[in-house]
Amino acid sequence: MLTGELVGKFTKQRCCMKSLIVSLSLLGAVSAVAIGALGGCSLKSSGDGDTPVAQKPLEGKIGGKAFSGKVAIATKSADRYSVSIYSGDRKCTDTSTSSTDGYVLFSSADWKDGVSYGLILDLTGGKSNTVTLVTPPSTNTICSDGRVEIVTVGSKEAAGTLRVRAVSNSDNTVEGEVPLYTCD
Repeated sequence: MLTGELVGKFTKQRCCMKSLIVSLSLLGAVSAVAIGALGGCSLKSSGDGDTPVAQKPLEGKIGGKAFSGKVAIATKSADRYSVSIYSGDRKCTDTSTSSTDGYVLFSSADWKDGVSYGLILDLTGGKSNTVTLVTPPSTNTICSDGRVEIVTVGSKEAAGTLRVRAVSNSDNTVEGEVPLYTCD
């Protein structure tokens, strides 16, 4: 019955999973059953993946607390760029990933001016594009509802522009634009 409850929550949240991975790992043997039950899931956003992101400062809520994105930092990792959006000042030289405030995470293989895509979670082995809203110390809300727009990638010295909309529920939603520094 626990697996059914997880699948029900998963479906109701439109594939935006709050700490599903953590929850599954704590369940031990049940995790394999739950992953199997979710394995066929491939859900696109509920229609806002094609709607442009609002051209306003990035704001919303993460974990029920107000969030205002101040800066996005992108770092290259293998063939992808990992992006973190913070509410406080950060620079390319800041190596700490710890934060007491909520923050936004995602990664992108396409890294050039003008790239945009809708979010999707695909557990069938296809291409997934999700945004994670992190509530420290360890709660993650994975969102497949929304859109990412890399307007300009920027550099270490000069900011580009990033727009993001990620929606899970009224306590976990962000939208707007933020200065983007690419630190590779």
